[in-house]
Amino acid sequence: MINQISNWTGNIVVAVIISTIIEMIIPEGNNKKYIKIVIGVFILFTIISPIINYLSDENFLQDTVMASTNIDKYKLNNTNGINTNNDIERVYVENLKQDIINRISEEGFEAKDVLVFVNMNDGNEFGKIQKIELKLLDKSNKVNDIEIVNINLDDDENITNTGNTITTKIQNKIKKLLAQTYGLSENQITIN
Repeated sequence: MINQISNWTGNIVVAVIISTIIEMIIPEGNNKKYIKIVIGVFILFTIISPIINYLSDENFLQDTVMASTNIDKYKLNNTNGINTNNDIERVYVENLKQDIINRISEEGFEAKDVLVFVNMNDGNEFGKIQKIELKLLDKSNKVNDIEIVNINLDDDENITNTGNTITTKIQNKIKKLLAQTYGLSENQITIN
């Protein structure tokens, strides 16, 4: 490509030098203006000849066909854009679910049946979480598939009788964690 450009500029310089020499050689008279027109056409042709060669070249036709094919593919993808957007939205919601599961797991609990409701309508609220629903299990209450029963006689809220029951205090702690993480109010989070 650089060689082609340098050859092209070299041809332009040679054409200008030749035309200057011809203009100096020709005598003054009525024919001088016609010779200047011919010299101008010669220089113009030298300047645009690579463009003409490229347009008439087979590669140009191939490039044109490739470009029109790419445009057709783009149009086809845009008509299928609804599916692409749905896939993106689905992946977004799945990633949110996985993030919630991971955060709850870090607290020593297991999240089951996580449902995340996200605003997918265009506007300022697009992608914002509207509600989270989940079932919470205490992973620490199970030892080799035997459930430990913890009973605290001082506070009725802290009584746990199976690995599937989570205290209100723990539920509030998890709600607070999720609310702070995702910018929600605790009312938007339901824990069963």
